[in-house]
Amino acid sequence: MRLSEVRIEKGNVDGYPYVAIRLPRRMRVLASTILNGGLRETDSVLMVQVSLHYDHDDPVEHLRCLISTLKMPEDTVCFMTAAKLEKAFCARELEHNGSRAIALLSAGISNSINAGESSREGSVPHRQVGTINIMAITDRPLDDCGLVNAVMTVTEAKVAALRDHHIPGTGTTSDAVLIACP
Repeated sequence: MRLSEVRIEKGNVDGYPYVAIRLPRRMRVLASTILNGGLRETDSVLMVQVSLHYDHDDPVEHLRCLISTLKMPEDTVCFMTAAKLEKAFCARELEHNGSRAIALLSAGISNSINAGESSREGSVPHRQVGTINIMAITDRPLDDCGLVNAVMTVTEAKVAALRDHHIPGTGTTSDAVLIACP
């Protein structure tokens, strides 16, 4: 799969900026997202920008309403972030040894923290969101074990990128990962 085959739509729904990602076909996914996470199949992903102080009583139901308004499938996998999607979203494609991968991500680091820390001076409390959301798509099928290993590799790469940019912490308090494969 090539990045040119993935439809990326940016817009605003009910006052919330979003990025809708539509894959050219249904794919297996393993996701740690707030809506439709876990092991499943889908062809649609939604990243929604919320305010830094977002505090909806039922964020899952809120996301369901947004995907309905956008006429996206009920099995759309949904991320949330407080990162400004117009500046913090990017998509890249890489080919290595005959295999292709695509990474789509949003990165806000206002609440960076080390894994296992309960808080950090100046960081946003856990109920708040800043969030590093990463979606990786491979062009090769992966079994369940391969999907889990891909989540680990993506997480390790995220930590290395934070370290390379001298950002303290191993992530934020609300990060999510999605791995998709044929």
